[in-house]
Amino acid sequence: MVNGQSLTGNGQWTCPVRPSRLCGTMTESKPIVVVTEPLSDRALAWLAERVEVRRIEIEQLDEHIGQADGLIVRTYTLVGPELLDRAGKLKVVGRAGVALDNIDVPACRARGVEVVHTPEANTLAVVDYTIRMIIEMNRKFWPLEGYVSTEEFHRIRKQTFGRFLSSATLGIIGCGRIGSRVGRAAAALGMKVLYNDILDIELDYPARAVDKPTLYAQSDIIT
Repeated sequence: MVNGQSLTGNGQWTCPVRPSRLCGTMTESKPIVVVTEPLSDRALAWLAERVEVRRIEIEQLDEHIGQADGLIVRTYTLVGPELLDRAGKLKVVGRAGVALDNIDVPACRARGVEVVHTPEANTLAVVDYTIRMIIEMNRKFWPLEGYVSTEEFHRIRKQTFGRFLSSATLGIIGCGRIGSRVGRAAAALGMKVLYNDILDIELDYPARAVDKPTLYAQSDIIT
């Protein structure tokens, strides 16, 4: 026997301890992460390589929260003092999204529980939606959202006129993560871009910083 290990007849080293130990070192179990709302398969697979993932329904949270090292939520799971009082092992709460309205951050911090989120998660989706609404409002598609007769179609066609985005000015109030990207997309479509922000920022595309009265007076569309 050498350093607590013994050599078998076939020349392999063994460890004369209980199966739960490996040559004097206890095998460590993976941290338990409870997921209460839908995540992408890719995200779940990434987690499963690193932790024990328990995918449950919100209604089952009381059964699992006492064993959880981590908790991942989205919009509908409420994380407050009552839940945290039952989460003796909890170290981190992750919000797969931007806002933290459903998480009592001060209560988490008071218990030493870290709160993390994904502020960039929905940025491009909101930009897409905003540009889509700008195009729809500018081109006036809404009279044709449902079924119309041939006669009604020709009547609408004669009375509804859109305009080129390249002839319009977009005013952006607040040029942060989303506003700055909306401005970039609008500039790429040929729009003139004005913006107002509480910070003195510079953008890497054609846009002009103005005060709010100027923005209101000169913008065709405001976001």
